Amino acid sequence: MRRYLALLCLSLPVALSACGAEVEPTEGAIYQRLPLASPVPIPARETIVHARLEPSAEGLGDWRATAPSVAVERFSELVGQASDGQTPTELYAVSLLGSGRKTLSVPCATEVGDFNAVRVHIRSVGDVPTRARIQLRSGGMGVQVAPGERIWAEDGRVAMTAEFPQLRRWKVKVDEIEIELRGESKGASISAVELLRVPLADFLPATEGLGELVSLGRDFRRAVGLSSRHPLVARFRVPENSLLHFSYGLQQPLRVPRERSELRVTLAAAGGTPRYETFPLETEITQLPGWHEASLNLDRHAGDELEVTFELAAQGDHEALALVGELALTRSATSAPTVLLITSDTHRGDHVGQYSEESPVRTPNLDALGDRGVFFSRAHSTINTTNPSHVAMMTALSPRDTRILDNHTPLLDRARTLAERFAELGYRTMAAVSTGHLLHDTSGLGQGFDRIDGPLAGQRRGDLTVDVLGRWIEATEGQPLFLWLHLFDAHIPYEPPPPYDRRYWDGGDPFAEDGGAPPPVRVVIERFKGLTEREFPHCQYRAEVDFVDEQVGRVLELPRIRSGIVAFTADHGESFGEHGIWWDHAGLYPQTTAVPLILSWPDGPRGLRCEAPVSHLDLGRTLLDLAGHESVEFPGRDLRRMLEESPRTEPLFEISAGGCSAAIQTERHRLVMHLLEYRKPSMVKRRWKHEVELYDVLADPRCEVNLVREEDHYPVARSMRALLIRWLEGAERGGLAADAVNSEELMKNLEALGYTQGGGTAASRVLYEEDPQNEWCRFFAR
Repeated sequence: MRRYLALLCLSLPVALSACGAEVEPTEGAIYQRLPLASPVPIPARETIVHARLEPSAEGLGDWRATAPSVAVERFSELVGQASDGQTPTELYAVSLLGSGRKTLSVPCATEVGDFNAVRVHIRSVGDVPTRARIQLRSGGMGVQVAPGERIWAEDGRVAMTAEFPQLRRWKVKVDEIEIELRGESKGASISAVELLRVPLADFLPATEGLGELVSLGRDFRRAVGLSSRHPLVARFRVPENSLLHFSYGLQQPLRVPRERSELRVTLAAAGGTPRYETFPLETEITQLPGWHEASLNLDRHAGDELEVTFELAAQGDHEALALVGELALTRSATSAPTVLLITSDTHRGDHVGQYSEESPVRTPNLDALGDRGVFFSRAHSTINTTNPSHVAMMTALSPRDTRILDNHTPLLDRARTLAERFAELGYRTMAAVSTGHLLHDTSGLGQGFDRIDGPLAGQRRGDLTVDVLGRWIEATEGQPLFLWLHLFDAHIPYEPPPPYDRRYWDGGDPFAEDGGAPPPVRVVIERFKGLTEREFPHCQYRAEVDFVDEQVGRVLELPRIRSGIVAFTADHGESFGEHGIWWDHAGLYPQTTAVPLILSWPDGPRGLRCEAPVSHLDLGRTLLDLAGHESVEFPGRDLRRMLEESPRTEPLFEISAGGCSAAIQTERHRLVMHLLEYRKPSMVKRRWKHEVELYDVLADPRCEVNLVREEDHYPVARSMRALLIRWLEGAERGGLAADAVNSEELMKNLEALGYTQGGGTAASRVLYEEDPQNEWCRFFAR
């Protein structure tokens, strides 16, 4: 966030200089973000403890508990400063023990507006985390539930806070707080429940600067919170032929029904007559929240130092709250650059028409993109799972170094992303994704984006995501754009829409009892329970790829995209029985890490095929260079160097989800080493710790013949294994992984998609340790 706020400058050339960029702004087109700040200091706001509810020595009293075992226990806790001797205080806690669902109901007598947050002092019992959530009840009925949180034993007693800003508009009185514990933990102990009155403005995002990503519906935009008690101001010099653009709206929990409010905007130049504009805000809670957009023509202010003031006017004396987002000076130009990154989730590298004449899919639009650009036939991802792969693309850092190895660990704000680089260069940055776990809260990939749109939970079809991107492109004509489009359709459950459904399947009912090719008995995948034709999922997958091609074609046919820089790739592939892995992207084999990669750019080569091995880690650097920003600092190398007659190749390294395996690939060979003993439900056989596999990828591109036990290949295997171990030992300390997101809804969704957490996140684990007793370590020590 600090780097993003470095753009708080008065003009685009100044902004570029202040942020360390070494290039001139785009000729003609301007997208200059403007920071907002309060004109006067905002008084400190204080959270008030309205009531503190605690158990006593007499037992539960009128508290109610459901659990296999319930007890009120006494414990001591040190309070005060070390200098005063730290006096032990005697406290009591309700312990809820045993497996299964457990609840504690705490009665309370409140009036409307007495509190708007609940803080529970809780301690998990045992070495398994407890899932806890808080529900408000009235007259025996649940009226509001806060999202659940994970409470870990090693954290000791923690304060879990649930926010309920919407309480101010309720007429019903809350008379009971229910704490529900779920999961497989042994239980938890609760020592206090506090009812808090939090200042309303604290529920807003950032109240100055460029703001934070805030959602209205599924549309996240970078916004600043505005209170009716504190206006916000921006100052800037007005370029010729420019507009002032901004978004605004109300968050659903902060609306006050039947009370009108409006956003007032004042434009004032020194010595001039102020200009006033007003924008009404909807307040009915029956209306779905959404962003509104406005653009003000600044022709009459060209060359002026201008001050714009945002104020929120509301009826009555209550505090009203709103959002102001994407405040920017814009100027359109026909030459405005466009950079588009398309990622197709779970898209195998050999499932593109141009891969070979025997391609199993029909992808005319992707083939046409390759015909007007470069097709990289040996491109590889860095990992076999979605979020870490996209993090690697956006940071040019291996998952080994970010230590993000699962789909629920976000990227830290201090990371340097490709979107941030393009934002600093004056591009408007927007992302449309098709799965909820790629949104910023779970992935951290919103860094640098002005807006990101995606499903709040689960997934959505690619045509709906393309619809969003198409509207954005139309509305931002003439502005410099960096766009990211993500499509999830090729991922399990392989349910293509008509007319693609069963395009490649004509074998009758694939679940009929008389089917001839059921899955291997050791493979346990609930979604395909009862399947008797193992080829059916692959047929449906191929149809999904065809559907993806159609959606990509809709974007590629836009004139602005045809004349821009376009990259198409995938985060990872998918296995359909290869290596004993069914309908999953486990393992580090060509089926799971070989991905399509197509690049097209103005005045670039047409119909070129590159056979050299290349990595996602160079993609961001290449896009910056293709856009003319070679001097901008960012890791990686320009992939165009691989188009030389005899390119210099280097080994490619990969690591799997959870740090279970690692791989190294050279021009000729591929070596896979398993770092843990593991077996996923999709796998026929178990992988053993430190087990090694070696393949000749030129003679055996599908990696079907393991050569590691052949004496002639021992020197190659030993040398590559040593290189891989050195690479693992060279991992960056600390990484860029934030605390994992563990909401119950997210984890259930990931589990439904086949993402299990076996092997751990490896966020702090040593990735490789030699074991003299291990069979494979002894094999390579001879």
